[in-house]
Amino acid sequence: LHTRSPPLGFPSLLIATQAPIVGLLTFVGLRRCWYRMCSNSSYWPTRIDRRRLVRVSSIGLMFAGDILLTQCALRLAPVALVEVVKCLVPVVVLVEHAGMKRTFPRVRELLTVLAICIGIALATGSHGVAYDLESGGVPLAAAATVLAATRLVVTQMLLQGDAQCPMPLLLMYICPALGFTGLVSFLTFELERFKAWPLALQQQHAASTISLVMVSCLLAFALNYTELRCIRLSSALVLTLVGAIKTVLLVWFTTLWAGRLLSPRAMLGSVMAVGGVALMKVRCGQPHGEDSDTLTELRTRITRDEATSDGCECVTEVQGAATSAESNHC
Repeated sequence: LHTRSPPLGFPSLLIATQAPIVGLLTFVGLRRCWYRMCSNSSYWPTRIDRRRLVRVSSIGLMFAGDILLTQCALRLAPVALVEVVKCLVPVVVLVEHAGMKRTFPRVRELLTVLAICIGIALATGSHGVAYDLESGGVPLAAAATVLAATRLVVTQMLLQGDAQCPMPLLLMYICPALGFTGLVSFLTFELERFKAWPLALQQQHAASTISLVMVSCLLAFALNYTELRCIRLSSALVLTLVGAIKTVLLVWFTTLWAGRLLSPRAMLGSVMAVGGVALMKVRCGQPHGEDSDTLTELRTRITRDEATSDGCECVTEVQGAATSAESNHC
């Protein structure tokens, strides 16, 4: 959309367009596919209280703040610099998890995450990019990084806590914040350029542009849903590490597509990033001890114990009834 000829060139407008369509797709899915799973939840629109509304609203606001700060940072700093700064999201997630548990991160995990971040910085950097540290882009990118990491941690708490919010409902509640953020960003940064009707939206190119916009909306819906599912089934840290592989693959594909070879520094960074992610994945798959149970295993054990206790109570009642019947017969 933004690199073809003619380009659209309005990313904030694309976000403002995607949000209502993603929300509509989520609403249709709630009515057709996920109604039984979500209708009994305390986060259902007719039953949600103020406390739960604040929880889901905070995720949407942090998502919105991340987008706005990233847009502002991109206006003041090169894209490569912003991407390198946002590579620190796994570190922030690890530190916030440790702070919530009131423990220090494990040294091995911290070193692995730092190796991944350094590898991404090496892989995404280029010799032709000037990192202007006085432009103000770095503080904005750092603030966006902290908001993005905090949003992931809060999302994990909401999807894995005691009062879980179903993923479709959370996605539906996030969409208004995304639409509002895209609209504010468009009015602030892109409205002046939009006064001259872009060539991509004129009659001869409108059909192809709208088709690509609809495809991007479907991809945005699939991406947001799968991200929430990844956080629910694993953790926010695992999602950020998977995103590291995405960044490295983007560097590889775009470089090879342009007919160039990766520099030794980029190859070293790619190996560090992918190797660190693989090591972290292997460690996450290993049990930490006999007493460490996942949330799903704990729920399964509680359900089994409840069923066992109910069965024992039924057997006791039957035995009591049989004893009383024998005594009456005697």
